[in-house]
Amino acid sequence: MKKIILIVTLFLMTGCDAGNIFNKEDKTIQFLDDQYQATVPGHWSKLNLHEDADFQMGNLRKEAYLIVFTESKQDFDDSYSINDYSELTLSMIKDSLKNPVLGKKSTLTTNDYSFSKSIISGVIDGVKIKYLHTTTEDKDNFHQIILWSLPSKYEGNRQDFDNVIKSFKKAR
Repeated sequence: MKKIILIVTLFLMTGCDAGNIFNKEDKTIQFLDDQYQATVPGHWSKLNLHEDADFQMGNLRKEAYLIVFTESKQDFDDSYSINDYSELTLSMIKDSLKNPVLGKKSTLTTNDYSFSKSIISGVIDGVKIKYLHTTTEDKDNFHQIILWSLPSKYEGNRQDFDNVIKSFKKAR
């Protein structure tokens, strides 16, 4: 009987979310009318983080969050490049932060995509935030992949963040 009480108590203390407790296997999710896909940790779930996002997931307990925006290249001037798009979207994040600090930029190529990655941190509503801002493109679209966490939890989430980016691709 004590074991049952202990199990029930632990279950209640962890928010009654057994799927997030026990499901550790990564899962591949298709989004934007099944055009694209990304693999996320099994303990992540769908969240409502931004009304315009095409894909959004995360884990509230781990303070790990993801949003993806996909924008048609038809909506931009023909001369608009991925570098222009990256600078525009990064500046929008920077402008929303108090005391923004832009970290190192890097690039990654995987799944036929070249990614431009930037780390940016700052303060929103008195809370420090650290972002991994990533942009890429394909023939028809620009993509902005934003992952973030609290600075104290960022490094613990970094491998998951990198894996999400590496898994992004067009669904077949």
